[in-house]
Parts: sequence; structure tokens; C-alpha cells
Amino acid sequence: MNTSRPENYPRDHETSAVLKNGATVFIRPVVPDDGPLLKRLFNRLSPRSVYYRFLGNLRELSEEMI
Repeated sequence: MNTSRPENYPRDHETSAVLKNGATVFIRPVVPDDGPLLKRLFNRLSPRSVYYRFLGNLRELSEEMI
């Protein structure tokens, strides 16, 4: 995925990790272009998962949270 990164983007926080199943994943800080993806991910979470992640019930992510 090609995302634009802010000028002060912390590239030193990027890393790769190998999962137990042998797959390699790339981990990086969130960037502004990730907003729609974060909303889509949130909308796929179960109510229980939302509760555990946010310590409360949320119907949607606010713009401030994204």
C-alpha cells in the first residue's frame, strides 16, 4: 500500500515481524491516509471487541480518534 507520510514521520518505528505461521508482516505508525481503513476495521469489530479495546461502548470512531 502506498501512503503519503508526513514530513515528521518516524521511520525508525517501522519494522517487520515474523508470525508463528511463518508469514512476515510490516508494522508502521498510523498516517493520515489510514483514516478510511481504520473506520472500516472498526466497523468489522464485534461489540465485545469494541468494549474491550475502548473500555466502553462506541458506535463509531470520532474524527478526533482517527
